[in-house]
Amino acid sequence: MILDDKKQMTEEDIKLNYITPAINRSGWVNGVNITMETRITDGRINLRGNMEL
Repeated sequence: MILDDKKQMTEEDIKLNYITPAINRSGWVNGVNITMETRITDGRINLRGNMEL
């Protein structure tokens, strides 16, 4: 869905409708699949040391 007014679009809308297609057309990624969300960690954060502020 492409909205008429870009000012009402979210950042995700802009990426999905403009940036990702432009990257694909440019051939810059050479057949690599572009994912919208990539999980980097399992979500756990392990802190060690003195945690006093």
